[in-house]
Amino acid sequence: ASRDFTLTNSTVTGNQVSGPGTGASSSIGGGVFIGSGTSQINNSIVLGNTAPVSDQASTGLDFSSEDVAGSNGSVTFNSNSIIGVTDTSDPDIAARGFQASIDPSAVFQTTFARFGVASSNGQVAVLNGGPATNSGTVIAGSGPAANAVTPTSAVLPNGVNFTVTTANDDAFGGGDLASETADGGGLSLREALGLAQSASGSVTISFDLDSSTSGAQGGVIQLSDTNLSLSVTSGTITIDGDLNNDGTPDVVINGTSRFSLFSVTGASTNVTFEGLGLVGGRASQPTSVTGFGGGAVNVRDSASVTISNSILSNNSARGAGGAVYNEAGSTLNVTGSTIEHNVATDGGGVYNLGTATITNTIIRNNVASDDSTPSGGGVFSGGLSGNLTVTGSTIIGNVAFATGSASGSVVRGGGITASRDFTLTNSTVTGNQVSGPGTGASSSIGGGVFIGSGTSQINNSIV
Repeated sequence: ASRDFTLTNSTVTGNQVSGPGTGASSSIGGGVFIGSGTSQINNSIVLGNTAPVSDQASTGLDFSSEDVAGSNGSVTFNSNSIIGVTDTSDPDIAARGFQASIDPSAVFQTTFARFGVASSNGQVAVLNGGPATNSGTVIAGSGPAANAVTPTSAVLPNGVNFTVTTANDDAFGGGDLASETADGGGLSLREALGLAQSASGSVTISFDLDSSTSGAQGGVIQLSDTNLSLSVTSGTITIDGDLNNDGTPDVVINGTSRFSLFSVTGASTNVTFEGLGLVGGRASQPTSVTGFGGGAVNVRDSASVTISNSILSNNSARGAGGAVYNEAGSTLNVTGSTIEHNVATDGGGVYNLGTATITNTIIRNNVASDDSTPSGGGVFSGGLSGNLTVTGSTIIGNVAFATGSASGSVVRGGGITASRDFTLTNSTVTGNQVSGPGTGASSSIGGGVFIGSGTSQINNSIV
């Protein structure tokens, strides 16, 4: 950057300079070279880059390391950046707010592993007030990171990645990456979600549940009876269980039939479930408890959830939404997934009161059942603001049936009940049914689709 330059929420690593030049400053700035102008590096990592010459005395530059070198410019690094430093004698280091350089092994796990930095090169400087500690004090040492660095709850920068390394359902203790990893058999999904919610930007959680086998390994995570639902109340988080990117789940999260697997709440919360099997969850609250349902995923308080390339199976709800409950004001997107063998009183597969978009998805063999008024064997959408769009999907083999004996029972929508706005496009609804003991003319209606109020369209589809 030979003129004005700003680097924000970014990582510069694994770059290098090389050439035949023999001068002291012939090949410099493996990560970033800064010339004239005004430059700022904010909330970023510049680390693990290489250059043949890095000491300030040899290069004659204002400041120099293998990662950052420059001269003749106004350069500032904010307090949440991590910059590699190889020349401890450079007086400009202290002037710019760096702490003394230390052995990177002392802070690698706690600080750098949070950001997905594979390795460090030379010595490392951490800025005062940076993310490594609450006080800005870093203690050098050769022991484990947990002994060298004080845990912190400071906000992490964007682009953080965490890898779940144990199938155990260890609880989150409020610590940092090193302490959460060390307190059990590795980093659990529950611990990773706790860490992810302290990040200031997007976070991806991936998995490697068997470190003894090369390559990322999936498996089954069995949730514990002693822990409640996996709760997400803030942040933009992707939980990616499709480890080989083939569009099928490699990680299964298995519940205990006592709680919903996931509770996602809050207007600032956006969660993507990618390539996961979500099974065995149960929303145990009764229908009379407003806002609770969804054996696999409960979405409330204006949160947004995307479910992609996943399988939601054998979940249940004592109330609504065997697999997913989407509250009014919240947003649900389901794509490329299968929702099957789930059970609830209404919306055997999905219960929607907000905005739901279902694309290229199979919804099959789900059941809505109660004593007298079950509705939406596959999907229920209604309330005051429910809006349902189904595209390129198959709704098959779902059932809504009343178990009681009351002659006044009303059963509607074996496949889909849409009591508000609804659009069905390029889809097939077949093999669904409604049944019950009701004797009235409209007691059991809409084996495929029941449409109530609102505006509905069926385009290029088979029912």
